[in-house]
Amino acid sequence: MPSADLYQILGAPRTSSQDELRKAYLKLAHKYHPDKTGGDKAAEDKLKEINAAYDVLKNPEKRSQYDRFGSADAQPGGGFGGGFSSAGGGGGVEAPFEDFFDMLFGQGGGRQRASSGQPGNDVELRLTISLEDAAFGAKKKLRFNRMENCGGCKGTGATPGSQLQTCAQCGGAGQVRAAHGFFSVTRPCPQCRGAGKIISNPCRSCTGTGQQK
Repeated sequence: MPSADLYQILGAPRTSSQDELRKAYLKLAHKYHPDKTGGDKAAEDKLKEINAAYDVLKNPEKRSQYDRFGSADAQPGGGFGGGFSSAGGGGGVEAPFEDFFDMLFGQGGGRQRASSGQPGNDVELRLTISLEDAAFGAKKKLRFNRMENCGGCKGTGATPGSQLQTCAQCGGAGQVRAAHGFFSVTRPCPQCRGAGKIISNPCRSCTGTGQQK
């Protein structure tokens, strides 16, 4: 039998941009998600088909090969090419759910590693002033605490001269994959808290946090 057209599966024309394909995929993934269908077997099979189609078309190189040969593996009429990848050795799939979680929880889904740079918090203080100060203006001096990189360890959290060890649980990736039903999700490693490194000899000045007031 002829292979199903991937664009038809996603309900998108061949002229669709990558962003339009992504929106079409998210719409169908939301429609056929198990939470919406109550675990219906036909809906689960449909979701697998949608995931496989988007897995090909979201990759510009695979999409170009599919447009030319009708297959992502450059085999004319070869269907989906790579097919599904198993999650946890079971009968499910490890679908491209990152895009789906972007839709549910916002861009990025909170998956940013703890080791990547994060903006500091704003400093907010409460100050009571007189009506006269409010009317004519005044200058006030304020004292407050803020966190800065530890001067002893330069923000690493480790005693100077000691080495950080690669986290054994995540292999230094800072993230681990956990299976949930027929798909899997990525979350920060609980052992290293997303840093990818373990501090075996914490700095005494900051107790390993890398920051001081």
